[in-house]
Amino acid sequence: MGSRRDDQPRCGDIDLYIEPEKQAADDIVNARFKAMAELHLTLGDQKIDLLINRRQGPRLDIYEIAKATGIRL
Repeated sequence: MGSRRDDQPRCGDIDLYIEPEKQAADDIVNARFKAMAELHLTLGDQKIDLLINRRQGPRLDIYEIAKATGIRL
C-alpha cells in the first residue's frame, strides 16, 4: 500500500497496516511504540505510517483500501 509499493528508492514513506491480536488500548499503544522503535532501528531514518485496525474500534474505509491494495508481508 502507499508510495513504497513500487519499490523505487526514496519515493516516499512506508505505510504499514496491521490487525493486532491484542485489543486493549494500552497494549496496542505500548506495542506500537515498541514496533516503531524497532522499525527505525532496522530501517533507519524513514517516515513510517502505521495504521492499526482494532476490531473493537470504528470501521474505516482506509482499512478496506489497505487490505485490497496492499502487499501482504
